Amino acid sequence: MRLGWDDRQMSAPFFAKEFEQIGVACVTIHGRTRAQGFGGAREPGRHSGRGRGRGPHPGGRQWRRADAGDAIRMFEVTGCHAIAIGRGALLNPWFFKQLQRWEETGDPGPPPTYDERLDFMDRHLRRLVDLRGRAFRLFAVPQGGQLVLPVIKPGRQVQQTLVMLDSLATFEDIVSWLREQGPPPGWQAGAAPSIPVPKGPNERW
Repeated sequence: MRLGWDDRQMSAPFFAKEFEQIGVACVTIHGRTRAQGFGGAREPGRHSGRGRGRGPHPGGRQWRRADAGDAIRMFEVTGCHAIAIGRGALLNPWFFKQLQRWEETGDPGPPPTYDERLDFMDRHLRRLVDLRGRAFRLFAVPQGGQLVLPVIKPGRQVQQTLVMLDSLATFEDIVSWLREQGPPPGWQAGAAPSIPVPKGPNERW
């Protein structure tokens, strides 16, 4: 559930306690109110066993990407037992591996490199082709590319070629060319664009 209806009606703490009374074992608190929709500052909620929910915590920030550092701060700041992962993980599927490493060693490790993202796009396509057949490849590339292209920023022409891909050979040529060119100027391994979200509760996708 969300924190509440708006800033004046933070109902999550009350309902979390009521849910606990009837035996609810766990409550997940979304970090925004209903009035905020998917915008505005997101406050770290508390997600814990036995329904012990809390409302906003000071020092909240807008979290639109799946970032291991944000997840770690959520644990440290709120003392929660677990966190819910949203759509931001689509642009950073390494997120879960980083969290596991942090849990085991205390260090999430470095963010994925440029080449690792290209490897992911290549592997994503080939596994889909293996699963669905070679005829599926023309549809698979845009799907896999959506997870990588916004991050590696190959340029409009390359993106259009991938969207209108005519063969697996063309795809291989593009990946090879991207490797030779290397990251574009100003590229940072840990940077990622935001995942699009609805503009309001009634927007249709």
